[in-house]
Amino acid sequence: MPHSSFRLFMPLALLGLLVACSGGSAPDATPRPASEHVNLDDLRQLGCSVAATPKRDLRSIPLMGQIDGYGFTSTTPCATQLVSLLQSAEYEDAAWEGARTAARSFAKQHGFEQDSGEGRIGEYSEIEIFSRNGTPVGFEYSVQAKGRLHSVILLSDSIAPDAAFEAVLTKKL
Repeated sequence: MPHSSFRLFMPLALLGLLVACSGGSAPDATPRPASEHVNLDDLRQLGCSVAATPKRDLRSIPLMGQIDGYGFTSTTPCATQLVSLLQSAEYEDAAWEGARTAARSFAKQHGFEQDSGEGRIGEYSEIEIFSRNGTPVGFEYSVQAKGRLHSVILLSDSIAPDAAFEAVLTKKL
């Protein structure tokens, strides 16, 4: 009978290993509160009033965990597009590679040049500046702090990844 217990144990062990490698738990049924994201109220603090209806998304991605999204598209020049993503930094390398890949894809999709640099907040942060013909048109600011990676993509003619924006983002960490 040892052979039959092995056949029963092996699939259960593989299932446990698969669950552990793909995030370890079922995704929450509801997204994080909008107040944890850079949102419309935060843009108002930065001098940009936008009339838009934010969209929410919650995804569970193997080896990256759960990603909580908040964003909108508008015709207001001070913020034509905002995407705010929250995810666990448990799979740190995969999370950062995902953020970098998203920035590259976003820049390529919109025909932007991209310049990378290190940010100044959180445990570690990176800034990707998007430009067209040398003129900045937006950025992605990704920050790792308190076990989470928070990435914000913002297309704007007036908001930059400066001290004022960093103060708003720091409150979210």
